[in-house]
Amino acid sequence: MQAAQAEQSILLSAGYRYVVVDYLWFDPEDTIDAYGRFLPSTSRFPSATGTSGFTSLAARVHALGLAFGIHIMRGIPRVAVKANTPIWNSTYTAADAGNTSDACPWDNHMWGVYGAKPAGQAWYDSILAQYTDWGIDFIKVDDMLNPDVDPLVYHQDEVDAVRQSIEKTGRSIVLSLSPGPMQTANAADLEANANQWRMVDDFWDKDGLSTLPDVFTASVSWQGVAGLSPGHWPDADMLPLGYLGPRCPVHASGPTAFSKNQQVTVMSLWGILPSPLIFGGNVPMLASDPWTTALLTNEEVIAVNQDPDGKEAALLSQSATQQIWSRDLSSGRKAVGFFNSGTQDATMAVTFAALGISPQSTVRDTWHRTGLTVTGAGPSVDVPYESAALLVITPPQTAGTDAGTGDVPEDAMADGSSGGRDGSATSSSSSSSSGSSGSPGGSGSSTASDSSGSATSSSSSGSSGNLAGNDAGSAPSTGTSSACGCVAAGAPSGGFGAVGFIAATAFAARRRRSIFVQVCARLPLR
Repeated sequence: MQAAQAEQSILLSAGYRYVVVDYLWFDPEDTIDAYGRFLPSTSRFPSATGTSGFTSLAARVHALGLAFGIHIMRGIPRVAVKANTPIWNSTYTAADAGNTSDACPWDNHMWGVYGAKPAGQAWYDSILAQYTDWGIDFIKVDDMLNPDVDPLVYHQDEVDAVRQSIEKTGRSIVLSLSPGPMQTANAADLEANANQWRMVDDFWDKDGLSTLPDVFTASVSWQGVAGLSPGHWPDADMLPLGYLGPRCPVHASGPTAFSKNQQVTVMSLWGILPSPLIFGGNVPMLASDPWTTALLTNEEVIAVNQDPDGKEAALLSQSATQQIWSRDLSSGRKAVGFFNSGTQDATMAVTFAALGISPQSTVRDTWHRTGLTVTGAGPSVDVPYESAALLVITPPQTAGTDAGTGDVPEDAMADGSSGGRDGSATSSSSSSSSGSSGSPGGSGSSTASDSSGSATSSSSSGSSGNLAGNDAGSAPSTGTSSACGCVAAGAPSGGFGAVGFIAATAFAARRRRSIFVQVCARLPLR
């Protein structure tokens, strides 16, 4: 609960709403109920007595005004298949549903399921009924793609079965699929069944299975894919920011290895795409980390990510070390992201004509929280090495109304209890420092128990840089100066207390992406 309490006090006002328990929450006991369904480890979740599972923990998380989610593996427990347990509310058994020739390449707990057969559907119906009883609002289903074979194997039958099972519960539950890279060839099925799906394999600050250049490449592949609608989001993976630990699966626990410049790049790219924002670092340690807190809670960057029109960004131009992205926002506005992956600071520019917007428009720098004076054909910005700038451009007819924060209309917000098929799912956070820019953001995760557990992530520290390309990065904000030279965010303006909430019914709030924190029971590579 420590991570959830920290999220409520530090991140909820910026829109972080979901707490998600990650991989292997049933380990080490691997206990199943009479119907072959895993139960939480009581050594790490003492409140999970009998068959109550996460009911008590979910209720306490909900009482904090947060939503609760879990990570699960595709398939059926091998111990259930071996015992041939009955499947709840059906005439089938685990052996009828399990495909013992279909194993996950990195986890030995599960067999695949015959998703297109009645027994397989009955299995997924049974576990979704269990999760509904527990009060689950978000489910991340892992191993829905096998990235270790050529060609990649997408488990479409099981994706379809999970969606059907969610619909049968009558509960609005956000469905997230991993790992990546999910393929654009499967976009129609992903759109029809999932709220978010990974574009890349596991992304970390270092030593991950995907790199920041991989995220840029995948983002280019997914831009403009036909048939995607708000509420269904390509996911660039978790944000490995802040302190990564106490148990990090890829390197020693510690501060993120991303420099401050790189961190701004990550938040800017995730913000403009838009990708779900999922903070994977140690949440309680944010209390003594004003830089990361400011980075995660910049309401202007969050507003770009959470824009109610829910449109996707497009790559305008690129060179060997630079990219410029643009995105249509509500009220005729534009977001423009400038990304400099080079080793030297660079001046980057775009014309109003290229953006298709009036030259009389106003321009605002979301990281510096200030307006820019434009004297030429369009905005020009100095972007530090390995960093980014994120602007919002407002045409004359809307200037002065929505240009700064892009407040979200009430009808685009949801109650946060859950999000269904058309409810958007995204993840965690944004904030900023005055000029430092950010690096590749990636997945990070944290550990927690339901008693005194902590939420952490791991990584080693890295150098930082401000807009001038040095290490003095600051984060313009409405808040107060902090010891790290950045500015801790003040109270968000407008309706941001509800940003990222997911609709209570499956077909409401089609445009929103959730903002949440990943809390790992055990840190996985996927």
